[in-house]
Amino acid sequence: YVLLKLGRRAEAVEAFERAISVREDAAFRVALGGAKLEAGDPEGALDQYTRAAAIDPKNVKALLGTAVVHERAGRTNEAFEQLARARELDRTNPLV
Repeated sequence: YVLLKLGRRAEAVEAFERAISVREDAAFRVALGGAKLEAGDPEGALDQYTRAAAIDPKNVKALLGTAVVHERAGRTNEAFEQLARARELDRTNPLV
């Protein structure tokens, strides 16, 4: 996360990919999705968020990330579907 904060997106992507190579984890996939999104790779981000949700179907951050990618691509129906799923899982989350 520090690398992202410093604007070193490519290095952040590499770091998260290394982490995943050591241990498959939904949180790492979500983080990699965010890094890819910030690095200008929305489809790569979507792939990572989708993989995170496959590992942990109740991962609200994966659903929110997916919604962001869909919204930025103009796929508002898909974005709202993901937001609705996230809201069902966590009604107290102010982001949903």
